Amino acid sequence: MLYRPPLIQPEEFLIFDAQQLREATGNELALIEEVLSLYETDYEERMLRAHQCLQAEDYEGFHREIHTLKGSSGAIGAKRLEHVFNITLRTFKKEGFESCTPYLQSLPQVIQEFKEYLQTFRAQF
Repeated sequence: MLYRPPLIQPEEFLIFDAQQLREATGNELALIEEVLSLYETDYEERMLRAHQCLQAEDYEGFHREIHTLKGSSGAIGAKRLEHVFNITLRTFKKEGFESCTPYLQSLPQVIQEFKEYLQTFRAQF
């Protein structure tokens, strides 16, 4: 039987844990904005590299990029993104890349939710 962890359980995974980021940055607004801006840039670059790795069948490179995205998402409090990256990695390790497709296809929606949440969060500064 194929391993299929649940894709997203919204009631268990916040889109964004603002309190975690505030605590990590000492609630310094300039630092919060810098961290979020760096994350957004890093996310785009790493996702591009992850897709390039897949096209080149560089699965080690793909794993590295997704693992880094999982860690950075967790570090800033992007809980739902961290969850999707985590189950992508677990599935990749157990079943290979083809089984990761549903999780990778969910990322545009999850990142859009995150960006929308960040707009609201930034408006509160």
